[in-house]
Amino acid sequence: MTTHPAARALRATPEGLLWEPSERWVRGVRGDVTVVDSRHPVLVWEPRLPVPQ
Repeated sequence: MTTHPAARALRATPEGLLWEPSERWVRGVRGDVTVVDSRHPVLVWEPRLPVPQ
């Protein structure tokens, strides 16, 4: 995936959710515990909500 908007790989589910893979490494920590750690996250947007450019 690239950061150029024309090359975005947005896809849709039958329910209308838009999603795309991301190249970012995502890690979430609560207190001293890592609760999410992914090098292949998927970004998801609900129907009727704007998708960031």
